[in-house]
Order: sequence, then C-alpha cells, then structure tokens
Amino acid sequence: MKRKGFTLIELLVVIAIIAILAAILFPVFAKAREKARTSSCQSNQKQIGIGFMQYVQDYDETWPQMTNPSGSCFQVISPYLKSTQVFACPSNVASKVNHTNGTANYPAVPGGYGVNCRVIAPDGWWGDRPYPLAANRGPAQKILMGELRTETHIDCVWLDWDAGTQYPSWGFAGHNGTSNFLFCDGHVKTMKPTATMSTFNYWGWFNSVGGDPGDTERINYDTVVAAFQPRAAALEALY
Repeated sequence: MKRKGFTLIELLVVIAIIAILAAILFPVFAKAREKARTSSCQSNQKQIGIGFMQYVQDYDETWPQMTNPSGSCFQVISPYLKSTQVFACPSNVASKVNHTNGTANYPAVPGGYGVNCRVIAPDGWWGDRPYPLAANRGPAQKILMGELRTETHIDCVWLDWDAGTQYPSWGFAGHNGTSNFLFCDGHVKTMKPTATMSTFNYWGWFNSVGGDPGDTERINYDTVVAAFQPRAAALEALY
C-alpha cells in the first residue's frame, strides 16, 4: 500500500494554527522579557542610590554638583560603585553610549539615566552649589533620578518648562509603558510617568512656581503642576 501524505489543506491548517499560537505567545514572551529587564534596571538604580548616599555621607551631607570641572554627578559617585555599567539600562538604547563630560578625572558612564536637577541644586544649573540632604523634608516623596532616552542632555531630567518641557522627547517609559524612578531616600519604584504628577508632585519645583532660586523650600514643593500631566501622557503614548 502506498503511504498517504498530508494534503495541501491539512498543511495550511497546521501552518495557520502555528501562526495563531505564535501571535498569542510572542507578546507574552516579550512582556516577560521586559519584566526581567525592568528588574535589572531597578537593581541598577538601587546601587546608584547607595552610591549617592555614600557620597553625601562623605561630603557634609550635601548632594554632588550636577556638573563641575571634575565631572558629572554620575562620574563623581562612580568610585562608590563596583562598575559603571550600573548606569546602563538593558532596555534603553541610550545606555549604549558612554559619556566623559569632557573630563579625564573619572571614567565615562553610560547614558540613560538623569537626575532631577531641581532636587540636586537650587536653580538646577551646573555650577550651582548643591542642596544639603536635610533640605528635603520628604525624601521618600521626591524623585532623585529618572530614565532618559536621549544623548543630548545627559545627566538631567529637564522638566522646568512645564508645558514646554522636553520630557516627551527625552523621557523613557519603555518598561511596558512604565519607568523606574530612584527617590531621594534610596528606594526605587516603577511608575507610569503620569503617576508622578497625578495626585502628588513627586518632582518638586517648576518654573511656573516662581520664587527665589536660592530658596531651599522649593525642594519641598508638593502641589501638582497641571501643565506637566499632558506632557507625561504624551511620553506614555510613545510606548
């Protein structure tokens, strides 16, 4: 007897079933992989937070400057870390580029993270004398560092322009629509960007708030800045 093979219709049915299963399972696998990368990013930020805390303990309870002749704040805290690769988020392509900030005093660090410049320094500019740690009355409620996908403005999450902020262009929410945030007390939380300004202002001072640039009370500004919300939503929409 001749052995009967598969008919064309049977083969097409099998192929269709495999295609349907692949369409169902691939997104699940992708989300699971991203979840693992999110955890790795959280671990990185936790180590960076420990580096910041060790630095402030050695330097009169004061945050490092954003940028100074010695290097960026990330470069300055790098001796407290085992490897500069903790500055590289596995999900963020911006982390593949190292930055020296024009100095040879410290090693180059990968991009992808940026500090909240208004929490670090009074006016947010590079040469400002940094805030003391004690100026922040709610360190568990203020973001110290967020994620960036830009290489244009490394080290700083620039939010000062409220409705004109660069956050949609520079921010990163590639962890299944969320982003990891390091807070000033050292804990790390995964949140949607809009959640950072929905019922409470986790960022602090914005330009529209006004006030004396040297006023340390600006670090404790908690009122929601409504103009930021649609900009954060625009960032989320990209993912």
